[in-house]
Amino acid sequence: RESLPPTSHQALTLLSHSLARYITASDHPSPEALSKFGINSARDLLDLISKFTVNSFTLTNPSLTSVGVAVSPLAALINHSCEPNAVVVFPRSSAVPQPGSDPLEVVAIKDIAAGEEVLTSYVDISLPRHLRIKDLQERYMFTCTCTACSRVEDGTADPREAMKCERPGCNGLIPLPAPGTESRKKLVCSTCKQESTANLEDVLDAVRLGEEALERAMAFELEEPASAYKYTSNMIPLLSRHVPFTAHPLLALSRLHLTLLISKLASAFEDLGTSLADDGISSKSGSVARLPKDQVDEVCSAAARSFAAISVVFPEGHPVRGVALAELGKLLCVDVDQDAQAIEHIVSPAVAASDPTTVFASLENAEASSFPAGEERLKLARNVLLRARAELRRGFGGEGGEVARQVEESIRNVEKEWKGWRKVVAQGGLEITG
Repeated sequence: RESLPPTSHQALTLLSHSLARYITASDHPSPEALSKFGINSARDLLDLISKFTVNSFTLTNPSLTSVGVAVSPLAALINHSCEPNAVVVFPRSSAVPQPGSDPLEVVAIKDIAAGEEVLTSYVDISLPRHLRIKDLQERYMFTCTCTACSRVEDGTADPREAMKCERPGCNGLIPLPAPGTESRKKLVCSTCKQESTANLEDVLDAVRLGEEALERAMAFELEEPASAYKYTSNMIPLLSRHVPFTAHPLLALSRLHLTLLISKLASAFEDLGTSLADDGISSKSGSVARLPKDQVDEVCSAAARSFAAISVVFPEGHPVRGVALAELGKLLCVDVDQDAQAIEHIVSPAVAASDPTTVFASLENAEASSFPAGEERLKLARNVLLRARAELRRGFGGEGGEVARQVEESIRNVEKEWKGWRKVVAQGGLEITG
């Protein structure tokens, strides 16, 4: 209690008042009513709130969206690292009850030797070091000295807080100083080892503007999504001139932008379905509501860029990777109007049928993507979903939880559609390869 930072006093006070009102069912809880719960003073109430805050977990749905707070005395014993070897997840949906199973699970995402300490991350590991330290100090009252935080002090370029090397053909990164600190070190690229001539203040100003835009976009996300979309769509091009997509706040802005794009796509699909119904066309007639290919590809491109950055920041096996891949795979399954534009390929048919990793690399810096159509699109969707299933099984343990179940269903649907596509093309007298 005595070590609480001043920044947390207001939040803890509000939580204390809310708890007091809740357990006494009164807007003006009396000392007598609180004493029935063993709370005999403001200090007792603050102690209870402090213990809860330090030992609770963010409760998420199977797709990792925050929906509340959970408590597990056993899992709370696990210490922190910004390079965790385990994660706390809630892989099952309440719609699929598992009798006798705990909704909270601790899953190893790396090999853990006998006697080695199990470590989870208490904070979002996509944040730069100074923000992780700030969160840990304010909520848990300690300063992290894990290997990830120590490496930054060595001058190693951390993709979460770095600027791009401006030299043509160089994809190297240059470490950025933490906000509020003066750095007299030369800005040297980690790849070409050349000193940067970029104006550091311009880069730091762009990062500050990006953080402000992120804060405002998050505030508008639910109530005014159009305003949130305006912030993300305007800021991402500006920020991406200076920093890689792995850097904060660009990665966070990109992930929020993708969420908003998916919502817009869902609304467009609903509007198209309504339009068909208004025209007297029903699904029984065999007509399918299809969106323009370029509209869907815009969202697929955002999803691919997001995963390309996520795959750098989050270690293999982390559930965030599996969920991001599943999202891209499902987007590739959306029915598109094949005649909306000419079929162009950033991704070759051979790549589409084999390794989706190359897809993400080729799309990371693409300004306008054009994914394959027809059979090649189905091949790509299937292979992305297969990889998503493998990632989900590792990140959530067992069969991969509810999201993996949805991915399994998508794989079956894609394979069924693929067979139908090949049959239609064969009947048209075209040669089928692959």
